Amino acid sequence: MDETFLTTSLRGASRKYLFFDLDINSSQPLISAMQQAATLCFGSEADIDVSAATQRAFQKRLRATADLPCEVTNFGAQLFNDGDMGGMILVDQQQRWVAYQARPIDVGVFAIDCTQDVGALQSVRDCFFSIDDVRGWLLQRAKRERDMVFNAGEGFLAALVENYS
Repeated sequence: MDETFLTTSLRGASRKYLFFDLDINSSQPLISAMQQAATLCFGSEADIDVSAATQRAFQKRLRATADLPCEVTNFGAQLFNDGDMGGMILVDQQQRWVAYQARPIDVGVFAIDCTQDVGALQSVRDCFFSIDDVRGWLLQRAKRERDMVFNAGEGFLAALVENYS
């Protein structure tokens, strides 16, 4: 994950990082959870700038009034049909949040400048995991945690904790 991109995209000081392993290009529940988190934090939605992760250049602006989950997944389908197998970057026009996934098979990150507890939203708990979750997995107390560490890689998970704490 490109932490430099994420840390320079947001302008506030109360940055939180959440991680996802769903495909940003095609998961409407993931996009809906991001939208719900943004609404909880900011009370209103803003336009979203969308880019293909492979190009990292502005490609499309989605209006706040748009059906964001549908529009993002339509754009993801367009990228796929055009032969772009990479992920996507979504940036709130007011630079309060950004979502980045290099490729649909990679872990993505949702960085949000928010003082609210977005983890209180069921949709966020369903779609994301946090650094606290990763710390718990690394303790490997239960079989599920050991399996998570084995499947994701202990080094990768430790790097998440180090880079995003």
